[in-house]
Amino acid sequence: MVGLAAEFPNDNPALHRGIIWVCLEPVAAPTVDACTLQPSTVEVPPEVEAPSVTNSVAEAPLARATPLEGPVTAVDDDAPVARISGILPIALDSEARPEREEIGLEDMVIALQAQAPFDDLSDDEPIVVEELEPFDDDVSVEAVNDVVTTLVAAAPAVAVNVEPEPVVSEPVMSAPSTTLPPPPEDPFTIFVSTLVDVALHENAAHVAAALPGLLGAGILPHGLGPEATQALREGGIVEGLEATPGFAATTTAWSAILRGTSDDFSACGSGMLDEWAAELLARLLGAPSRVPGLRRELRARGVAAFGLAYAA
Repeated sequence: MVGLAAEFPNDNPALHRGIIWVCLEPVAAPTVDACTLQPSTVEVPPEVEAPSVTNSVAEAPLARATPLEGPVTAVDDDAPVARISGILPIALDSEARPEREEIGLEDMVIALQAQAPFDDLSDDEPIVVEELEPFDDDVSVEAVNDVVTTLVAAAPAVAVNVEPEPVVSEPVMSAPSTTLPPPPEDPFTIFVSTLVDVALHENAAHVAAALPGLLGAGILPHGLGPEATQALREGGIVEGLEATPGFAATTTAWSAILRGTSDDFSACGSGMLDEWAAELLARLLGAPSRVPGLRRELRARGVAAFGLAYAA
């Protein structure tokens, strides 16, 4: 019997002897063509004894096949055996040869499709996207809202009891402020603050601490040195740890002048405001001779002869 070649088209007679199957068109049925080359002998290694059937086939004359039309059927058992596509022929007994069914072109295509998987969707094939059906024009947003409102209204109300949790207030720790407090609006307080500032400028913190109590409550605190205490007594400012009545009256008169509640300067004594304040600072520092220098310092800070410079 004769089988089809392994490759199509198979037009190289140097690969084998015998007939050649050729497909003249891509989808046409294969046709046969006789080989024009001389048969070549099969070399068998000396240690391997070639079967006798091979020698008989090699010495046998080639059989010329005629083109077949239609499907390929089994060949006659008496036909000489030929080589197909380089495959060694096998001699089969006529009794052991199975009958071959007719093989058509459609059967070959089905067999190839079963062996070679292919992609159902080619790269060149366009993708078809089905369009969605448009919404019904009769259904509007207002209609949907009405339906939702009806369903919500028909739903039973569920009472939810929520117990309020007790609120525990925690103390808020605020960071200490680094900004200075606003200046006082009372003119006499501004005057006392100016004297304190000058005392701190003289590195006399004990004098700065004594000024508010002496000018406000008429009390002299402890902590002053003997020189300062002696100078205050000689100036008629204190007697023991309390202000003298004359110093207290002068302080009250200047307080009324600065605050604008009085314009009687006769109660302020013979000295001016800057002179009186400079003498007080000098005796608190224990250096009565420094009155001129302290007076200039006070005038530079706004303490004038009859009041404060910012209020003039």
